Amino acid sequence: MNTPTEVRTTHIFTPRRTPTKSSSTKKPSKSSMYRPQLKLPTQEETPTYQSASGRFILDQDHRIGQAGIESITVNVADIKALSPNEPQVSKKIRFEELEILETLGEGASASVKKCVHKTTGTSYALKEIAMGSDSETKPKVIIAEFKALRDANKCPYVIELFDAFLRQGSLFILLEYMDRGSLNKILSKFGAMPEDITSCIAQQLLVALNFLHNKGVVHRDIKPENVLLNSAGVCKLADFGMAGIIDSKSKVFKTFQGTALYMSPERLKGQEHGFDSDIWSLGLTVAELSVGHLPNIQNFWDLMSQGGNDRKDDCMQDVIIMCGSPEMKDFVGKCVKINPKERSKAHELLNHPFITKHSDPQPCVKKWLDEKFKSPRRSRQKTNGPVVYVTGGINIEDLYD
Repeated sequence: MNTPTEVRTTHIFTPRRTPTKSSSTKKPSKSSMYRPQLKLPTQEETPTYQSASGRFILDQDHRIGQAGIESITVNVADIKALSPNEPQVSKKIRFEELEILETLGEGASASVKKCVHKTTGTSYALKEIAMGSDSETKPKVIIAEFKALRDANKCPYVIELFDAFLRQGSLFILLEYMDRGSLNKILSKFGAMPEDITSCIAQQLLVALNFLHNKGVVHRDIKPENVLLNSAGVCKLADFGMAGIIDSKSKVFKTFQGTALYMSPERLKGQEHGFDSDIWSLGLTVAELSVGHLPNIQNFWDLMSQGGNDRKDDCMQDVIIMCGSPEMKDFVGKCVKINPKERSKAHELLNHPFITKHSDPQPCVKKWLDEKFKSPRRSRQKTNGPVVYVTGGINIEDLYD
């Protein structure tokens, strides 16, 4: 039985093996005296995100080590809350069981690769972040993403987090794989989307935003690049690196983070912002799906360069006019109000006529994707050897950001 002063470290899915202590202490050999010695950081030098054992600190209860996410407590409720879809010890995924197939996307400090579980054949997206020795900005982004995904792990329209591993100076995050890629890539391949498809996608994103906002999570980087789709017609929000959590102590944010083109006016002006900023970005995204590209918002930028005016909503009329039906124009108009207090909430927009006229969005999106991605009929080519089938179609991996 553990004494009250002991601290137990338990893997998030399976108990970690306790290493056996050696009974004898070996003296260093003469050759080892000339090897370069690693300098152990002092308590002052140790980054706040790194534990004494080298694990990445997510919060006061969880760490990331070589074997995955660990809990420093043995509270079963906390373990299930962090990963409810992996409650059984037998389902634990080991890093060595993952086979890297190809790169899906690369950024300045991270890359995403497609991998497969060797035993089950299940595909995953593996996000690699090189930790390095830069500032604490990157660890803060990682922690923000983990906290947001942990709070949203029960929402069907938010990308699922399975586990994470700290290996060879890099953090590997095991995420759900979406086989149709990013909304941005689909837009670049096929152009503007029909209004019914745009409505169905917006409905799923609103469900995700309503869930996140009720949990106190602000995404802060909603754009087509961060929306992923799968062959079942499901759309999911991804990339929570800019996300923030609003609690009783902090009701708004002031930091300048995200993609400027999709930022709300209060964010561009460095003012306080919260859930309403996500609604603005959603409105621009919906308009972009309708037009096929981000609409011209030069009048808006001119307004911002002049210091802005909370009453000049007419600067967004160029965007609203480009949208389709009157219902769609009204929907986008309610999202892109210059004054954040006048923007509709996510739960209000879910009852908007532009959204409610399509009650079953996933089959609608699935049918449209199937038509876009289907390969032409196979044709036989005559050769002197075996019969060769020539097929067309689109490489799905090219559509993943």
